[in-house]
Amino acid sequence: MQSCRRPLQSCREGGATSVEYGLMVLLIALAIITAVSVLGGNLNTFVADTASSV
Repeated sequence: MQSCRRPLQSCREGGATSVEYGLMVLLIALAIITAVSVLGGNLNTFVADTASSV
């Protein structure tokens, strides 16, 4: 077992845990989904307007 060199600091302190990585992945996924839904609607409108003008 590891011994702590600093008594006021936790031995388990260091690096990100899987929960933190999971939260980061969730936030990134939400940002991607939001961007795709917003840009997808705008792109669909743009293509439809361009097709109708041709």
